[in-house]
Amino acid sequence: MKGVVEQTKKEPLFSSETELRTAPMLQQIEELLEKANRLLVELGKLLPLAKKLEQDAAYLEPQIQSLEEQITQFSELAGLGLTVEALTHELYNILDRISTQTEGISKKLKTTSETDASFFIYVENVKTFLKNVRNQINHLSPSLKYNREQKQDIRLADFANELLEHYQARFDNQGIEFKVETQRDFTISANQGKITQIF
Repeated sequence: MKGVVEQTKKEPLFSSETELRTAPMLQQIEELLEKANRLLVELGKLLPLAKKLEQDAAYLEPQIQSLEEQITQFSELAGLGLTVEALTHELYNILDRISTQTEGISKKLKTTSETDASFFIYVENVKTFLKNVRNQINHLSPSLKYNREQKQDIRLADFANELLEHYQARFDNQGIEFKVETQRDFTISANQGKITQIF
């Protein structure tokens, strides 16, 4: 009986020692569970946002690819622009040399009494060709880099008429009707090349 009484006295002691040892751990576990619960609530709120971000990313991916392609095209155009500038400069030099030589031949032909009429026709054809090529280059020249920042006063009706004259054949071929309203004409200070690109 005495042994039984001692055992019953020891049980509560063992139980409270266990509680004393495990109480801090249980408290930590409870705190962790509360934090986990709060995180789950927060994650529940973030889930719709994550889904929306995923949709946005799916939408943006082709847009980014498109922008990358455009950047590649712009770099190619920049290279092409530099080539056109060099070509334009060289063409001006060639046209000047041909023009000078043609004028010299033309003067010699006029002083010779026996000259075939076909020579004069040839010289006039060369002059016309040179004038047309120079006009084409002059039309292109304002768009080139070295002229792009130069501004001038431009009367828009005159400018539009020059464009019309330059592109008339193409407009006619495509059935495009281009009319210039001169009654409300005005002048702007701008770069001719940039205005040409806009038109």
